[in-house]
Parts: sequence; structure tokens; C-alpha cells
Amino acid sequence: MKRLICMAALLIFILPLLAAQQPGPEGPLGLLKKLGVTDDQIKQIQDVNDPLDKQQREAKVELKIVRAQLEKALFDVNVNYSQVEKLLRDAMEWRIKIEMAEIRKRVEMRKIVGEDVWQQLIKIQEQRKMRRLNNKKGNQPKQPGPKPNDGPDDGVW
Repeated sequence: MKRLICMAALLIFILPLLAAQQPGPEGPLGLLKKLGVTDDQIKQIQDVNDPLDKQQREAKVELKIVRAQLEKALFDVNVNYSQVEKLLRDAMEWRIKIEMAEIRKRVEMRKIVGEDVWQQLIKIQEQRKMRRLNNKKGNQPKQPGPKPNDGPDDGVW
């Protein structure tokens, strides 16, 4: 009987988690269509995103190169601080390019889909973020320390 109750309780807690983790069959484009975004608007979004995605990929590669150079410069015992500063500035420039491309994509998408759809997308994004955070909280390991039954039977624990 205890097994049956444990299994039922386990199913009650696990099934919603599994359902929340499975991606929807529609994907991002399906979500946009579900919110009423037309095929023409989706094409406009893709036309804006494609070159910006390429810029971001290129900037990320360059950023990795600069970080490797920085790591190499810091490996030496006699650090050349002016070189380190230059590399840090270069890294920041690439980081800015990545962020600016992301900002441009979001602003242009907002213009294309309109404020109502944009607000719905923001709401969905926030809900997904909260689900991910809640799932992470449930998967955290227990903190080490004494358990109630770890100590002597004299009631100390």
C-alpha cells in the first residue's frame, strides 16, 4: 500500500515537470504564428535577423581569440599591463558589438510585430524563465548537515 501511495505521489510531481520541459511542436515560428504574426512579418524578421546573427557569430569568434590572447599574456610572469589593457578594451568592443546586434534584433522585431504581440512575447518569455528557475530550484542538491535521525537517540538532534 505504501508503494502505491509513493508511486502516485511521485507521478503527481513528475508529470507536470516532464510536460513543462518538453518543447512545443511549433517552435519559435509556430509561436509567432499562434500570436497572429503573418508569414510576411516572419520573413521581415528573418531578413533583419540573418545579417545580425552573422555579425554576432563573427564577433563571438573574435572575442574568443582576444580572450585567448589575454590568457596567453597573463600566463607570462612579467605581465605587460599595457598589452593586457589593450586586449581588455578589444574584448569589450567585441562584447558591445554582440550586444548591439541583439538590441537591434529586438527593436526591429518589436517594430515589425507591433506592441500587442510584443507584450505577449515578453509575458511568455517571463513565464518560461520562471518555469526554468522553479525547475532549477527543485533540482538543487540538499545542503550537507545532520539529519534528524543522524544523532544519538537522546533527543539532542
